[in-house]
Amino acid sequence: MSAFALCDLQLTPARSSISFHRSTIAVGHRAGTVLQRRGERERERERERERERERERERERERERSMTRRKNPVVLPIAFTVTSVVVAVSRWSDIPEKVPLWWSAHAHPLVYGPRWLGLFAFPFLQLVIPYILYQVACHDQRLQRQSGEAANAVANIIALPSVLLFSEYVMAFLPSISSSSMDFLPRPFTANLAIWGLFWLGYNLRHVEPNSSIGVPTFVPLSRADVWARAHRRSGFTLMAFGILLFIFSLACPIGLGYMIVSLIIWPGSYALVLLDSYMICTIEKSALVRAGTLYRQGRT
Repeated sequence: MSAFALCDLQLTPARSSISFHRSTIAVGHRAGTVLQRRGERERERERERERERERERERERERERSMTRRKNPVVLPIAFTVTSVVVAVSRWSDIPEKVPLWWSAHAHPLVYGPRWLGLFAFPFLQLVIPYILYQVACHDQRLQRQSGEAANAVANIIALPSVLLFSEYVMAFLPSISSSSMDFLPRPFTANLAIWGLFWLGYNLRHVEPNSSIGVPTFVPLSRADVWARAHRRSGFTLMAFGILLFIFSLACPIGLGYMIVSLIIWPGSYALVLLDSYMICTIEKSALVRAGTLYRQGRT
């Protein structure tokens, strides 16, 4: 064996040892880098979670501030009920013993009832109907979590029956039973329906967030907030448009059988159209989901 070969054999273990140490150092360096990056990612995730918790606390504080600012749905019904009772007591001696409770298509009295029933039925309903709606809303957790414009819209809808009944009581019913002929006043009656029962209801429906108590029935889960918002936005604009139409009709058309028939077509018909539109929106959405699921399964196969 030559001297060069012997020297090479002697250097081979040293080279192997150096290579081993170098690889060990490289592996250790890579492991340290990986651990460092992992630690940085963990710290970043922790900071992100902390920021998310802070945003959640801020939203909670904003929700609490909004809840303190939002309307109380009980105030208006109580105020209108008390006002109606005061008006009824003050007008008691001016009203006959028997008052009309139902009128013909030409606004002539048909059915009569006792004075106390005619004067105090409206105040009673002004308080009872909003109270029932309020109790239903109190048991809906989704309504309790609503704040801001949505909470105010819910409060307006709960108080709406009281506002509508008070307007009809003061502007249509009391003037009718106080007149000598006791003929009904269909124009202010229909105009109030147009303003409060259609336009104001539609305006507030657009802002209500998903819940199971207040709003237009939707035929999809409440988790589909996009479908709920689209259905209520369209329903709100539909009711507002029909409210404007009914208001113009109430002032322009002559009183008679045709007036009553057209009013009934526009008023309940608008609610029926809203329900049909909501059903069609939800049906189309369900069909789209079914088609998307079918295409996804076909793509997988």
